[in-house]
Amino acid sequence: MSGVAQDISLSIAAEEKLHASNMQLQHSNAELESFNRVASHDLQEPLRKTQMFISRIESTELDNLSDKGRVYFQKVVNAASRMQSLVMNLLTYSRIDSKHEDFELIDLNEVLEKVKEDLSSTIESTGAIIKSEDLPKLGGVSYQLEQLLNNLISNALKYKVADVKPSITIQAEKVHSKQIPENFF
Repeated sequence: MSGVAQDISLSIAAEEKLHASNMQLQHSNAELESFNRVASHDLQEPLRKTQMFISRIESTELDNLSDKGRVYFQKVVNAASRMQSLVMNLLTYSRIDSKHEDFELIDLNEVLEKVKEDLSSTIESTGAIIKSEDLPKLGGVSYQLEQLLNNLISNALKYKVADVKPSITIQAEKVHSKQIPENFF
């Protein structure tokens, strides 16, 4: 009679640890989804009121505003619209998975114009010059590409050399897959 004995206690412990980590990750994801729903709902209510007052002012008082008042009012309208977009993007972002099912064809020129409009006061106050060539259309998530360009331009404006007007050039280049490192994710 012969027998083989193998200690599998380490394997069982590793499996239990992995299972516990998976359960914790599922719990965290559920909490994040719940937070996103609550946060977006809580943000939408004051936003709806703001938009209601905007429409009331627009329909009854807009003619009484000075030219400067109309400019300020338009900035309020744009800010409320931007806030609504951010809330919707928060919800969209919480539902994005890594399967690329949420990808759509995005015109980066349009995204750049939107970002420049959102950052217009900072661009004006710094005297920045933003140049770009014709940017491509590519598959992606609109909100993430907007966030990317917004962060890049914001950082360029924020960390500029003192007393120097920033000059930002945005360009894109298609590269062959062989030029991308193998470990690039």
